[in-house]
Amino acid sequence: TSGEEPLFAPAEVKLKVGNAAPQITNVPNPLTPVPVSLIPGGTQTVLVQFTARDANGYDDLNDASATASFTKTGEATRTASCSVNSHPNNKETIYNCNVPMEYYDAAGLDWVITFFIQDKATPTPASASDNTARANVYELKAITFASPIDLGTLNPGATNSLSSDIVITNQGNFVGNIILNSADLVGVT
Repeated sequence: TSGEEPLFAPAEVKLKVGNAAPQITNVPNPLTPVPVSLIPGGTQTVLVQFTARDANGYDDLNDASATASFTKTGEATRTASCSVNSHPNNKETIYNCNVPMEYYDAAGLDWVITFFIQDKATPTPASASDNTARANVYELKAITFASPIDLGTLNPGATNSLSSDIVITNQGNFVGNIILNSADLVGVT
């Protein structure tokens, strides 16, 4: 009202937005363990998926850091890098993880699945992990023989005939005994 014009001067304003840590928002249901059927004498690849979310956008997720691990007390940890499956929206990524499980990995419901992801923040990336999912590794009974069982020549009336060594290989995760039964030969000479 004094008749003077207000003073306006150009100003540079800087706004720094902080980094939002990623979140893991979807993993297999812990009440329904991931079923794992092993392959005799081989490696079974188990597909598991998880969803990661970053409020800064899915481009801020470090895809190369995405992993899934299966752990059980007393067993080797089985870990896999994960790959991008899809982007359901501009903040989330669904990852596919192919975890290699060996034929001798112990059976049981107590395998813990841990998912991990980092963002691209520098110098220190933020990360997220989730270990609520479970896997059920089924028992596998599988054996192989190195060669056919050869009892040699059996003669009537002979006792305690010996065979050559029998080599049996466990091709599964079953831990137990092998029971061999023998019987007297009766019948045709």
